[in-house]
Amino acid sequence: MAAWGSQFSTGDQGNREEFWRSGFQTCQNSSCQSRKQDPKPKTIRSEDVPAGCRMNGDGYGTTVFTCSECGWKTSFQYDDASEPYYYETRDFRDTPPIPRPPHPWDGVSVEEWYFRHNIDPRIRSKLRPYALSAVDLSEMTSPRLKALGLKLDEAQTMVQAIVETRRQLDNGTYHEKSSILPSSKPTT
Repeated sequence: MAAWGSQFSTGDQGNREEFWRSGFQTCQNSSCQSRKQDPKPKTIRSEDVPAGCRMNGDGYGTTVFTCSECGWKTSFQYDDASEPYYYETRDFRDTPPIPRPPHPWDGVSVEEWYFRHNIDPRIRSKLRPYALSAVDLSEMTSPRLKALGLKLDEAQTMVQAIVETRRQLDNGTYHEKSSILPSSKPTT
């Protein structure tokens, strides 16, 4: 194996997925004049900077893409042996991800929820190592809670509180009350 250098990243690394979606053709600098023209002129130039070559002939390195109009620049690391060739793009999608609507439990504070439903401190201490979010709690069932170490009666208590919260969230009657939590200030 021959190595001439190392792979690197340069330029704007924030808009790379959108640049990839454009077929490596559209400058991502919003003030670039080429973006205002229609049809878009081909202003992107690329340069491969090899970093090494394996004994089987597979090369690897970095491709630097530069806009000849404004100088905007980005880079992708490549590897002949990788699928895809620009392996950093393996998790990119052809279309932008569809935004997920907010989960009904997103605004629920787990600690406040425990206090609101008078969840026994022993149950809370059993669940604490799992750092459950409110969304995690919303998906809990008795078998799942038992798998986390709760006894049957403890799991049933939790499920009843979860069902009650679901009902309240569905009909709009669940509201956080920050005064429920005990004060963390020491009393004198």
